[in-house]
Amino acid sequence: MREELAGKIDKNALMVWRLTAMIILSPSILILAALLLLSLMFHWPLWIFSSVLILSLLSVLILVVIIPIRRYNRWSYAIQEQSIELHHGIWLWKRTMIPMVRVQHVDMKQGPLLRRYGLASITISTAAGSHQIPALTVQTAEQVQRQVMAYAEVSDEDL
Repeated sequence: MREELAGKIDKNALMVWRLTAMIILSPSILILAALLLLSLMFHWPLWIFSSVLILSLLSVLILVVIIPIRRYNRWSYAIQEQSIELHHGIWLWKRTMIPMVRVQHVDMKQGPLLRRYGLASITISTAAGSHQIPALTVQTAEQVQRQVMAYAEVSDEDL
């Protein structure tokens, strides 16, 4: 059963993810224009262009509208003294528990789109890999970073 954790990512994450998807899909506009030009020049049947247009519009609907909403609604996290818990997933739900004693370092990063909306992502690194909390406000990201490192130091001293 899926439970909601106290920490949520910022609502502006929706806009950042939508803009990212539009940037990724922008070459498809050039492909559509080229296909339209070719179909007009060589008198191809209209169904070829129409089917590619429908598939492109369906891709835009899924990648720009549906996936960002599902991704936002599914993301939650909790920072506790002994562990970090992450819940996320678009189609499949994933629950990750990171013991504080395993945390090696915590990075905060901003790309141009995140910076534009005042957001940052936190990456928590362990020996086994890294885990990301995306799209927090800069203030929340700084607070999470300090909190995780403070708990990790206490955990290391306990050993």
